Formats: sequence, C-alpha cells, structure tokens
Amino acid sequence: QSMEPEARRQLVEEMVLDAVAAQEKIEADPDEVEREVEQMMAAYRQGGEAGPVGERRRRDEKERMAALQEDLRESVRISLRRNRAVDWLVEQADVAERVTEGLGEDEVAELQAAVRVEQPARQPVQQPAGE
Repeated sequence: QSMEPEARRQLVEEMVLDAVAAQEKIEADPDEVEREVEQMMAAYRQGGEAGPVGERRRRDEKERMAALQEDLRESVRISLRRNRAVDWLVEQADVAERVTEGLGEDEVAELQAAVRVEQPARQPVQQPAGE
C-alpha cells in the first residue's frame, strides 16, 4: 500500500499528458517511433539464444518477435507522445513567464482574464466509463 500514492500520481500524470496531447493534437513522429523500436529489437535479438533450432521453434520465435515488436511500437508511440506533451506544456509555461515578466500582480490578473475571454470554448475531456 505504500506504493499506492506514487501509482496514483503516475496514473494521474499520464492521464493529464494524454488529455493535453489529445486536446492539442500532439502525436509521436512515426519515423522516430520506428527508429526506437528497431533499436530495441536489435538489442533484444543480440541477447537472444544462439544455436540450431527446429522449424516449429523458429516459427514460434518469429511470431513472438512480431507480437513483441507491435507491443513495443505502441508503448514507444505513447511514450513519445507524452514527452511531446510535456515539451508543449514547458513551452507554454516559458511563454507565459516571459509575457508576464516585469508586470505587477494587477496587470498579470488583467492579462490572464483577457486570455480566458479570447480562448475558444473547448470541449470537456471525456472521462473513461466508470469514473
């Protein structure tokens, strides 16, 4: 149970990053996904077993590798998408910091109110069923 708060924090963090990525239409670069998957698969193959194998075992291994590669591809795509969402959030924070630099509290509040008024209405993020 001591890991529960950390697991909850990580889950919320992932959900927020996924929501930001969806809202801002942030996607992973397919070429980058493929490069990372290929590097991971190459490392996996180098650590594999050597020696003669039967035809059935070779076919089973090929199917297992294809499934592993597809799982890796999805995992890498999600990870890269979340990383890009973090980069976007950091960029937005940097811009906001530069814009408000040197302004007084009242001026910052006025600027924030003006930004809220000018932003288009956004669709609420859909909650997963059962929440």
